[in-house]
Amino acid sequence: GPPVKRVRSSVRRERTEEERREDLASVLRYLDEEFAEKERLSHNREWCAPVPHERKVSTAQAFYRAFHDTETLPVWTCMVCYRKRGKAELEGVKWDQWLCWSMGNSEDPSSPLSCCKCFPVGNDVLACPECVSCLMRGCLSAAARLHIRLGCEHMFPEELKGLTPVEEKLISLNSCYGFITKYSIVDAQRQGVTYPKHIKGHITVFPNNVQELVTKVLPHPLVKVMDEIHVSWHGAQKPGPNDLARLLSIRRRVVERALAWLQRNNPHYRDIEIDEAEMNSWEAPPCGVPSQILQRMERNEPSAWEKV
Repeated sequence: GPPVKRVRSSVRRERTEEERREDLASVLRYLDEEFAEKERLSHNREWCAPVPHERKVSTAQAFYRAFHDTETLPVWTCMVCYRKRGKAELEGVKWDQWLCWSMGNSEDPSSPLSCCKCFPVGNDVLACPECVSCLMRGCLSAAARLHIRLGCEHMFPEELKGLTPVEEKLISLNSCYGFITKYSIVDAQRQGVTYPKHIKGHITVFPNNVQELVTKVLPHPLVKVMDEIHVSWHGAQKPGPNDLARLLSIRRRVVERALAWLQRNNPHYRDIEIDEAEMNSWEAPPCGVPSQILQRMERNEPSAWEKV
């Protein structure tokens, strides 16, 4: 007949000290054997199949090609919203289709969507999927609406291009932000035109200065602008005037030309009075960097603790 089912006792038998020691020894033996096996595999390099040298080379080459592939790198521009994308992400909108949409939605000739350089007649318009989807629905994406407010690069005249941060500050009605910028200078390339490595960041926004908003005289006094600029340097060699020219130079002719264009084309500058006396007081060093900046430069060498 079938085996008789034994009834389990509800009381567990207490394990003896000898049994506990045997259990512990068994666990330790297992761990030691496992470690010894891993050590043997490691010494003999048997823990995994070695990667062939050819595969290492081909993998590195494939990564390098992919890293420099213009089809996937975000170096192409969506012409509708001006955001950077990979070429593979962009879609071509036929010119006829774009023309029908733009004629009904972009009547302002000053709009960047009416720029002939951004949208050559007859060419397909490269756009990102988000913008294409919005265009099909007869609207603009949020990024495209922002782009219309900011304008494309072709909307800025030559008079406003190439201004240094100091020159921009001198002619701005109000500057509600400041930033920290870092220049790295390679000794072997000093005094070159394009050698500095420029890093800009740490934007700080300040409350609007109401008095500056209603000012009617530009440029601002140079002494006041200089009070808001601080230059520190560290290294064996102090930067020369030419090293600072791209960031801190002030060129009177450039400032005058920019203000004249703003007076003619920007309604906020229409009633501005150009302060000739202020500009006459500026120095004209060959490098364009005011002596006030050079005199106030401070060396900022990190301490031994910071270097560690």
